Amino acid sequence: DQQGQARVQLAGAMAREDLRRFMEDAVTDARGIAERQTFQRLLSSRNSQLLDPFLRRACTSDAIASCAVFQGSTLVAQAGVELPWSQIEIAAAEQGERFMAVPTTGDYAVLGGSATFGPKDGARLFVVRLLDDRLSAVLSERVGLQVRLINYRRFVESREVNEFTRLHSAGLSDGRSAVMRIADPAVYAASFPVFAATGEAIALLEARLPTKEIDTATGSLIR
Repeated sequence: DQQGQARVQLAGAMAREDLRRFMEDAVTDARGIAERQTFQRLLSSRNSQLLDPFLRRACTSDAIASCAVFQGSTLVAQAGVELPWSQIEIAAAEQGERFMAVPTTGDYAVLGGSATFGPKDGARLFVVRLLDDRLSAVLSERVGLQVRLINYRRFVESREVNEFTRLHSAGLSDGRSAVMRIADPAVYAASFPVFAATGEAIALLEARLPTKEIDTATGSLIR
């Protein structure tokens, strides 16, 4: 059991660190777009027919699901996946240029980065990435075990009670992580709560390892 638990705990820790790196990447992406003279020129024209196609090209990629431009607290342009940008902007204002948010609408939490620009840095560009199945697959490939990202708000609203909810509750109580061997399905599982810089719970990162992989290896050593 110790080997299986150690493997899922390490995988979960690596995946959570990757989320931090993705926020750093989002800041870099936001700065790169905001610094383009073409972007600033199109924004100053206040012509959405010119700006929108640029944003759609710049803000739609494997690493960016959506972006938005604010001047003060006013949303002036957006592209990509439709999101409740007013909620995200408030969360980002509390956290700084690297942020996470769990909107009240939609299925997924988000992580992102922002960059200020313009006179007196009065405008801000936000780029975000969804904590969705696609990102879960990316993390799974990077750490070598299955990883799931669970919207914390949806977790709280769910009335389902099983071994996984007990695992995640234990991780939240610990504040760092929890690990268990779960009989059905037969897996070692680790839960890592993901918090914003403000301390708000955003998501639950779950790593899984089938017990048969450890049981088979142990059996081979015994033989």
